[in-house]
Amino acid sequence: MRFLKKGVDKQKMDVVYLSHEERNISHQGGFTMVNKLGFFGFLGVLGFLGWHTGQAGYYGFFGFLVYFRYFFVVPDEMFRETVRSAASRGFFALVTAAGAGICAVVLAGRPDWTAPVFALAFAAAVIVFSVLMAAGELRENWGARG
Repeated sequence: MRFLKKGVDKQKMDVVYLSHEERNISHQGGFTMVNKLGFFGFLGVLGFLGWHTGQAGYYGFFGFLVYFRYFFVVPDEMFRETVRSAASRGFFALVTAAGAGICAVVLAGRPDWTAPVFALAFAAAVIVFSVLMAAGELRENWGARG
């Protein structure tokens, strides 16, 4: 079977992921899966630029430190569906906010508003994604209890 990693015993293997997303890593053969959502936590390090440069705008990046907790979350089907749904809605929030902002920039005749408009559109997308992820996790936890 060409999709199995070399050195992994086929008889002892419980799970093999066949899609390209999971990179065919087994839970038992000495490999572990990494929840890639946790890498967003490294954006939180940019918050220290606010302290170093004195610009308060960088402090918002500290909010990304929350994503480090996803390194300890084992992704299941419902978690992946929650991430996909939240990411899709966050993307559409970004496109909508950026489009509306650019229309406002053009109608107001203020090209100096362009950078803040894109920053606000990015912030809106991150907020929508984060709120929907939190709501999905609460829904999943309440469903597991009941």
